Amino acid sequence: SLLVLPEEGPELPERFREVLERMNEPENFREGVQAFLRLSNFSHPQLCRLTKKWLGVTPSEYVVSLRLKYAYGLVTGSDMSIESIASVVGFSSYSHFSKIFSGRFGMSPGEARKNASRIV
Repeated sequence: SLLVLPEEGPELPERFREVLERMNEPENFREGVQAFLRLSNFSHPQLCRLTKKWLGVTPSEYVVSLRLKYAYGLVTGSDMSIESIASVVGFSSYSHFSKIFSGRFGMSPGEARKNASRIV
């Protein structure tokens, strides 16, 4: 499952958990914070408060974490071009995607793909 939720801590409110589950669907995390707002029906300030309280991140940071987790699976488990993966997961620029990916995983998408192919 791609679901990105806190590992520990207090139980999430049911409605918020349902929204997070929906945000884990590619069409929603691709759309980004707008989908988060639409699905939750929260105001932007309310959504910010809830994601900070329950997840420890902003709505935007949460969306980026979903995109990166999905992208990592595509980078290491498919032969789709990395430029296509950047676009498919919702990044508008390859260079931005590569920078964010490298910051999160400590290696470029290309290096992650090479490492994964060595393991197989």
